[in-house]
Amino acid sequence: MKQCPNCQASVSDTAKFCMLCGFNIKKHEEEQTQTQQIFCPECGTKITMGTFCPECGYNVSADLSNQPMPTADAFGDDWMSSIDAITTADVEREEAARREAEERERARIAAEEAARREAEERERQRVAAEEAARREAERQEQIRLEALKKRRNALFAQKFQKNDGKIVFGSWQQSRANNVSASGYGNGYCTVGSKKYYRNTINYKKKKLVGYADVSSTSYFEVEPIVWKILLETDECALVVAEEVLDYRQFRDSDIGNAADYINSDLRKWLNGEFLNNAFTEEERTYIRTTEIQYNYDKIFIPSKEDYNKYSYQIRPEYSSYTGHRSTDGTYVSDYYSSSRTWWLRYSTSASGTKVPIIIYGYGSGTPSTAEARYRDGVVPMLYIDKTKLD
Repeated sequence: MKQCPNCQASVSDTAKFCMLCGFNIKKHEEEQTQTQQIFCPECGTKITMGTFCPECGYNVSADLSNQPMPTADAFGDDWMSSIDAITTADVEREEAARREAEERERARIAAEEAARREAEERERQRVAAEEAARREAERQEQIRLEALKKRRNALFAQKFQKNDGKIVFGSWQQSRANNVSASGYGNGYCTVGSKKYYRNTINYKKKKLVGYADVSSTSYFEVEPIVWKILLETDECALVVAEEVLDYRQFRDSDIGNAADYINSDLRKWLNGEFLNNAFTEEERTYIRTTEIQYNYDKIFIPSKEDYNKYSYQIRPEYSSYTGHRSTDGTYVSDYYSSSRTWWLRYSTSASGTKVPIIIYGYGSGTPSTAEARYRDGVVPMLYIDKTKLD
């Protein structure tokens, strides 16, 4: 960079004119070069250094100090117009370049704004499309669930013969059959004709006028479909309880220790063993949902005291079930040493002692009481049917 001799502004080394004042820098430099060439006024020899002529020894410093400074006349009459023309052209070029740069910046900003709006519109459309797809998926899922619900309910009603809040599921020996006899069978299941029966022989003491007599009695009980009352039904499952007392059994065959504890009871083992396997086919067992009972998992269980309080008007076996079912001598299940119309409940938590809750049922009313675990009382099973297995 160098400085303009006229206004001292900084200009490039190759600049010919000053961009601020229009001074002709190039002409000035040429004139400076010419004025710096000193010739001896006496002999005309060019003096390159010093102030004395190397030929004649003339002192040229006195003559140089008396020479006048160059004026504007030395540059000619049209020097200012030339500068004005050059300066105006440069300013116009700069102004045109500035306007072009501003136009390019405006165009760039406009393009960026258009691109931003386009991107925002694409994003809005994408979000709207995703939201529409989500709503459509939810609608389709709702339609699917409603169809599935209807299908499950239809299959449930059809498969389990649902009618008036009851279903038919599994089979068990229930009504005492008269005039049935078959030889060659012990206690257990047998087929007489085309029907399936449960054969049961018991030996007991029958009171006589004096003492007791040993009596043997064989009875046949018809294996019949089990009718269940629906206590609770959802889209996925149904909680059901047997409509009638299905058997008379001990809660536990011992009164030692915590006999009232349902988890360790013989009744629980029987329900989830012999009863489960004989009352239901292999296919039917797949429809029974496993249920948590006191931190354990069972398929079949009996009502708790809380269940009875909640569903007391539904868990009420028919009175006839005590007189016609599982009785070998025509009286109240006396061959099972049961006192009268009673059936077991369970404590919903761990229990101690030998007393177990029972329901004493008589003529339409039920009253909670207790009985010794070793007694025989009625069994009213409960279970959950898994409707999702019908899909």
